Amino acid sequence: MTYRRFTVLIASAAICAGAASAQNVNRAAEQTAACLEIEDAAARLSCFETAARELSNALESDEAATPAPQAQTNEPSVPSWAQAPEPEPEPAPKAEDDDRRPVWARLMPRPDPEQLDDSISVSVTRILRNATGRHFFIMSDGSEWEQVAPGGVKPPSSLPAAATISDSLVGNNPGLTFDDGPNGRYRVRRVK
Repeated sequence: MTYRRFTVLIASAAICAGAASAQNVNRAAEQTAACLEIEDAAARLSCFETAARELSNALESDEAATPAPQAQTNEPSVPSWAQAPEPEPEPAPKAEDDDRRPVWARLMPRPDPEQLDDSISVSVTRILRNATGRHFFIMSDGSEWEQVAPGGVKPPSSLPAAATISDSLVGNNPGLTFDDGPNGRYRVRRVK
């Protein structure tokens, strides 16, 4: 225990002491503070021990002088219903398949696919290609979507063609797929 903590402990005990021995406790606290000024470690320790004995004696005399608290005899009566123990809450029902699922599936459950319907149906009226090989899809409502990375596109046999733009599981950009055309998913972003 450091001297500073020891001093705080003694000062805390001094604050808690009663009024009857306040002078004795104050004297012991002053001696403790004076011990901090001593440079020699052995002499400082001896000073602290003496101050601690005096504080202990002052606190014992205070406890003897302070009358013990008396028990109250006028306790209000408590109705019998208030003394009954509260019922224990029922445990939450356990799903039957929770124990069979792997840990990662319990920690990161998959959302219901019906709630994740973040796709929109569009009608592609034109497909344009710029000099860098990036394709632009013009929709019937006037919106334009551009291909994120240059690459090939397998166009449907005829335009206008029904397509779906849906969120991507990986990455930030949604994907465009033709409903009745060739297979392929093209990452796109809206430009207009």
